[in-house]
Amino acid sequence: MLKLQGIIPPMITPLTDQDRLDLASLESLLEYMIDGGIHGVFLLGTTGEAPSLTHELRKQLIDAATKIIAGRIPVLVGISDTSFTETIQLAKTAEKYPVDAFVLTHPYYFPSYGPQFRQYVDHVLDAVSLPVILYNMPENTKVKFDLDLVRYALDRDGIIGMKDSSGDLDFFWRSCELAAASGKEFPILMGPEHLLGTSIRLGGSGGVSGGANLWPSLFVRMFEAAKGNDLAKMRDLQKKIDLLGKIYRVAENGGRVFRGLKCALKYRALCSGITAQPFTEPDPAEQKRIFQIVDELNPVKL
Repeated sequence: MLKLQGIIPPMITPLTDQDRLDLASLESLLEYMIDGGIHGVFLLGTTGEAPSLTHELRKQLIDAATKIIAGRIPVLVGISDTSFTETIQLAKTAEKYPVDAFVLTHPYYFPSYGPQFRQYVDHVLDAVSLPVILYNMPENTKVKFDLDLVRYALDRDGIIGMKDSSGDLDFFWRSCELAAASGKEFPILMGPEHLLGTSIRLGGSGGVSGGANLWPSLFVRMFEAAKGNDLAKMRDLQKKIDLLGKIYRVAENGGRVFRGLKCALKYRALCSGITAQPFTEPDPAEQKRIFQIVDELNPVKL
């Protein structure tokens, strides 16, 4: 049974140009995060720019990453797409590799609600052989999960957990309460990293924290402090997480999170700052500010 808990970073996708995977940086970054104590990795999520990548590059990423990881930590793969057929084809490809579970959002662009989305999930589950984690990402899908969907997920074989990136703590807490009352092992993971500590104390199982690409041990220690109810340690770590979060607010326009994160990782010599179109690297002034925040974080020393 897959144990979904702890820090499972949504990994950035390192690139050498618009459609070429940076294999050397991929290995360096994965080894860096594993050394930092992460409990799993999520490929092809929002932070990984999955919707902007070709399907061929997505397949290359799954192939290369699973070879590097070699079974040391669980691997989650995002299979979301606007096309049901493309979703299933990507899943069928991923099933050939040592992947542990799929992550699925609402199909983006055309919103699907209530029974439509539940029927869609049923069709996906019927077509794939690996378990599915539902991903609540209303900022990008235009549809927010409700508690009826959580109840459906708890009753449906093949769905083993949920990632919630809504930022709605009341919904998160109520979802955790439903999961606990069901008696089913159903982990619920927090997306927004500034809410990680609070979410653990509300019954959450861990975090899908993008900042763990840059500073994995910070988020692992927050998870451990929250599980141990060490409030003083949590307050200290929260200040560092909040400082890291400033990186995401520097770059203007869209894609600020992964653009800022890749810029910071470039400064740490862990990957290039190249992002997939339509997004570009932050401008020189923005990069300078991001570098200053990284220096202030001093992520080598925690």
